[in-house]
Amino acid sequence: MILEDDEYSEVASDVDVMPGDIVIYKNPQTDDIVHVGLVLMTEGVFQTRKILILSQFGRAGEYIHDAHDIPEPYGEPVVKFYSESRKAT
Repeated sequence: MILEDDEYSEVASDVDVMPGDIVIYKNPQTDDIVHVGLVLMTEGVFQTRKILILSQFGRAGEYIHDAHDIPEPYGEPVVKFYSESRKAT
């Protein structure tokens, strides 16, 4: 609901992700949001894209991590990126 109210749009692909976007991790069975983070940096490396995220894992503190590298208790969530500043293409 917050994404809609603040007019966030899903980013079409990892290639279009930019610093300042947010990442949402969802449980694939329930579609519940299990984790969120802020995109700090993106870097193209050959055919791949490295995306660094700032997020907090419970009481463990804030961490900078790869977009697809999250603690085991979160399982293997669906990863989606959203932007408030531009519309998805």
